[in-house]
Amino acid sequence: AVEYYKKGCELGDGLGCYFLGSYYGREEGAEKSSAKAAEYYRKSCDLGNQWSCSDLGYFYQKGEGVEKSPGKAVDSYKKACELGDGWGCASLGNYYYRGEGVEKSSIKAFEFKKSGCELNNGRACASLALDYIHGEAVEKSLDKAIELAHKACELDDGVGCAIMGFFYGRGEGVEKSANLAFELSQKGCELGAGWGCTNVSAYYVHGVVVEKSLNKAVEFVKKGCDLEDSRGCSLFGYYCGRGEGIEPSSLKAVIYSRKGCDLEDGWGCALLGSLYDRGLGIKQSFSKAIQLATKGCEMGNGQSCSLLGAYFERDKSVKGAFAKAIKFYKKGCELGDGLTCSLLGAFYKNGDGVKGSLSQSIVFVKKGCELRHAASCSKLGAYFERGEGVEKSLAKAVEFNKKGCELGDHSGCFNLKVLNRVVSSTGRKSSD
Repeated sequence: AVEYYKKGCELGDGLGCYFLGSYYGREEGAEKSSAKAAEYYRKSCDLGNQWSCSDLGYFYQKGEGVEKSPGKAVDSYKKACELGDGWGCASLGNYYYRGEGVEKSSIKAFEFKKSGCELNNGRACASLALDYIHGEAVEKSLDKAIELAHKACELDDGVGCAIMGFFYGRGEGVEKSANLAFELSQKGCELGAGWGCTNVSAYYVHGVVVEKSLNKAVEFVKKGCDLEDSRGCSLFGYYCGRGEGIEPSSLKAVIYSRKGCDLEDGWGCALLGSLYDRGLGIKQSFSKAIQLATKGCEMGNGQSCSLLGAYFERDKSVKGAFAKAIKFYKKGCELGDGLTCSLLGAFYKNGDGVKGSLSQSIVFVKKGCELRHAASCSKLGAYFERGEGVEKSLAKAVEFNKKGCELGDHSGCFNLKVLNRVVSSTGRKSSD
């Protein structure tokens, strides 16, 4: 077959040159040659074969068989897109999004990805779905995001399937279904989307749809990490550090939390910072811990901001340290760290380092409960039970202690039993 491809290529058949490029680029053993593959892809691209132009762009992108060149990668992807290759359009869109080899433009990135999706490239459709989720160069639209993610998944794009799994898991824009969420996340994982693998792990952690298994959860976060999912790497580092579902290893905890941080998962930076702080698996360094927590906080990770607050609260040598601690605790709470919201509630209730304010305390505790922090819900229930800072309500006391209990807070479960006995003994309804 190779001889026929060579003859066809010599006679000016672009497809023959493309097959030769694929042969040398993908053949295992002595015949493999990235340089020869690039040479034939270039010739095929010059002859108008769109697939070769895309593959040549990839070689310039990765520096395989040619010198790495973002500019030449852009040129090759642009020609591929013009010739009707969806993957070329999607890749060109990514270059405009990152501003590599071209002037950064989210508008052009969106347009090229749109062209790629119209040419039935799943990756382009999935990327467009994310644009509609985040409002990148286009107005946010959950309906459009779902439509595009669904199309991407049908085109066997793993990210599209993972996005749909996320929507079904939360019941956003679609009817909530744990079964569909798991199936789509698993499909995304099988199609090479690391995010899908990491999502699957959560089902094994909680025993939803599948039998609870921490070993399986660890297996899937490792797979997610191997596929470059940042949160998968951070989680694998977390499990290694705690020895949950895997042999404990502080060294692996450092390696994988660092990888998560490098892949821009703020929580990974927080984990790595805490390892530096305690000197686990790495030489102890408080300055490194602060540096990493700052990095994670700047990435928008609430737990990193909270950790930074804890460092300032602890370090009495810094002038105005507690004020800085409160500032970062508030940012952590705003960014979704329920535990820190609860902590702030305690500070304001007791007047610890801040002016005491029961109303402020309730605001933070309520926020913590909304963020599914179990103890915050139970505390909020206690406020309603006593009528402290809020109108006394047995119904709300039961409601919030029940939520705290369901989320795993033992005091919420205990309080709920007591409240139910009160309801039974007095004959009052919990709705009173």
